[in-house]
Amino acid sequence: MKSNPKGEEIFKEYDKTKTLSDATRRQMINILVAEMTESYGPNFKDGPTTERESLLIGEQLFGEECREALSIIRHSTDKAVVKDKMRATFEYRQKLIHDQDATSSVLDVFHRFLDIPEL
Repeated sequence: MKSNPKGEEIFKEYDKTKTLSDATRRQMINILVAEMTESYGPNFKDGPTTERESLLIGEQLFGEECREALSIIRHSTDKAVVKDKMRATFEYRQKLIHDQDATSSVLDVFHRFLDIPEL
C-alpha cells in the first residue's frame, strides 16, 4: 500500500489525525482489494478456514418455551447453554429481524451476541 501514492496519503492522514475519514477508509479498501486481485487473481477465495455449524440443529421453540429460552439466554453464564438456546430460537430471531412493526431490535432481545464472540 505504501507503493501507491494514495496509500501514502492515507498513512499521512492517519499519522496526523489517528483516524480515517469514511472517504479515506473506502480508498484504502479499494487499494487493498486491487492489490489482492493483482496478486491472487480476480477469483481469490474468501471465507472461513474452519467448518461452521449449522444454526438449525434441533427443534425450534415457540410460545412459552421460547420465552423461557429467552430468560435462560439472558441470565445464564454457561456459553454452551446459551448457544443451544440461540439455535433453538433462530426462527424467532428471523421473525424479529423481518418484522417492520417490531419495537425492539435483535440486540435488545438477544444481547448475548455482544458478549459471546462465537455467536
